[in-house]
Amino acid sequence: EANCPNLCGTGSWEKRHTPGSFTYAAHHAFFGGFLPTPATTDKTEHIRMFHSRNTGMKTHPHTWLFDTPDIVSGLAAEGYRTVCIGGVI
Repeated sequence: EANCPNLCGTGSWEKRHTPGSFTYAAHHAFFGGFLPTPATTDKTEHIRMFHSRNTGMKTHPHTWLFDTPDIVSGLAAEGYRTVCIGGVI
């Protein structure tokens, strides 16, 4: 945390779980709306920010649903342009 003063300026790191056990699968999960959840979260009560429609999953009224296979094309369908940037800490 000392090496990332801007990134960690508002708090500390939080242990998270991801649906994928390696980078490729984890990133594909992110694009489908399965973001990492806090390690202590009850997964049955977790509210997803977004995910693809017609997955058969229970959704919350505030969850944004998209009709495409991934978040990038879902945002494009809404008129957004996305830019890919990345990095590993």
